[in-house]
Amino acid sequence: MTVTINFAVLKSHAGAGITVAAKNHYGSMLRTPKNTGRTLGPNHYNLHDRLPLQPTNPAWHGMGYYRPLVDLMGNEYIGGKTVLYLVDGIFGGKSWNSVPSTWDMGPFNGDWPSSLFVSMDPVAIDSVAFDFVCQQWPEHALAYEGVQDFLHEAALAENPPSRTCYDPENDSMCISSLGVHEHWNNVTDKLYSRNLGTGDGIELLYLEAEPTPPTCHTLILSHTGRGSDPIASPASSTGCSAGQYIEGETIILSGAVPDSGWEISGWTGTDNNASAESTNTVTMPVNAHEASVVYKVYLYLPFIFQ
Repeated sequence: MTVTINFAVLKSHAGAGITVAAKNHYGSMLRTPKNTGRTLGPNHYNLHDRLPLQPTNPAWHGMGYYRPLVDLMGNEYIGGKTVLYLVDGIFGGKSWNSVPSTWDMGPFNGDWPSSLFVSMDPVAIDSVAFDFVCQQWPEHALAYEGVQDFLHEAALAENPPSRTCYDPENDSMCISSLGVHEHWNNVTDKLYSRNLGTGDGIELLYLEAEPTPPTCHTLILSHTGRGSDPIASPASSTGCSAGQYIEGETIILSGAVPDSGWEISGWTGTDNNASAESTNTVTMPVNAHEASVVYKVYLYLPFIFQ
């Protein structure tokens, strides 16, 4: 059995208002009114003509019209074989060419959305996407009410406001509801009817990914000769145990004190092994590492006067 996973991108669209899982099916078939570069004839239907922001017919800016997206969503070979819907909100994007930008709304607060939306309901996932996109790019998503007309038609497909019999197989059998459409209570809480316990509609759940623990490497500090071991600062990289560091961390070594009669002659395993100073640095490599200060006997040669 062949099944499909519909993997769309979270973005707005100058012609559709939003383009997410449903409009992703525009790529599921060849469709063009022109014969240029195609083997198809020029006389088939141009799906873009029914997009709500197209100037083809201003009446389609409103609600209650036939929307080809519903036929695609309900077709047994397209939407009918789709078992999972994913929307890539890692960045999101404006318009068809998906120009990315940071998002001001919470919980993103000026950062990238860094999100992945998952659902088994094609109407619900586009409804949630609409709520997010209309906050980020209202000039597209809220340009006309008709942007969400396909969601109303799909949710009420057995008796849609347009009174259309959606029959994608042309077998004289109208399809039934394709999913749930509703909007959140407000942009701050983002709660739907199941979240609120007021209905059996959408429930928006947040799953935060566990941060990947850092790969930590042990730094061994020692000395040769007579004196103290150097002291590392910081004591560890963030997320690592004491004495462990991530690759590339710069560690400051200090506190190298020779015993009486001894002096620093150099270092090993540091960024400046020739130094005779009591401080140095280490750039942590990709494995365990040892850094050492080298002490030598201080030679004092007295002058003898005759």
